[in-house]
Amino acid sequence: ARSVVTGHLAAERDRPGVAEEVAKVRVAMTRLGGNINQIARALNAEAQGGPVVDRDEVAGDLARLRAGQDEVRELLRRLVEGR
Repeated sequence: ARSVVTGHLAAERDRPGVAEEVAKVRVAMTRLGGNINQIARALNAEAQGGPVVDRDEVAGDLARLRAGQDEVRELLRRLVEGR
């Protein structure tokens, strides 16, 4: 995603709205990273004898990841297409 955004920005740096779209992509990717960290933290804790992971909670986290992936894809598509 970074290379797509960086390459596109180099070509269209002055186009109106590019900075705002990039900011939206960054926010969405930050949320994805947070969800991934939550899942990894829970699974690592369980593997080290910590509390058993609530599978429903993990399923919810995974659903949020999928939704976030869709959001990032859409933002990148709009950025690349110039909308």
